[in-house]
Amino acid sequence: APQPESAPQPESAPQPESAPQPESAPQPESAPQPESAPQPESAPQPESTPQPESASQPESAPAPAPAPESAPAPAPPQGLEGGPCNGSTHKCSPEGADYFLICQWGKFIRSSCGPGTRCLTTGPETVVCA
Repeated sequence: APQPESAPQPESAPQPESAPQPESAPQPESAPQPESAPQPESAPQPESTPQPESASQPESAPAPAPAPESAPAPAPPQGLEGGPCNGSTHKCSPEGADYFLICQWGKFIRSSCGPGTRCLTTGPETVVCA
């Protein structure tokens, strides 16, 4: 009788001990797998970073385009005539000239009429080349 009682007890004790050991082995294996997953994810992130950089380069290309638009600002002082003005007033000075004056930047600027046309006043602040 003492032999059968002692035999089942030692056998049942080693079985539960061996079961947790295999369970703990897969757990460390699963931990490195998630660590390797973020590494491939970090690789696409640097790839996406150059794309915005290339997008910023085309954005810098249009920036020089407005710079030439600002180039006409120095040009108007060359054609300045008359005194100070307000708004976008136009006037013939003198009437029938092959040019007219337009108010820009607070000063009148000379602008040519087309070939064979003369400036005619059509209103208090408007003209036409005909």
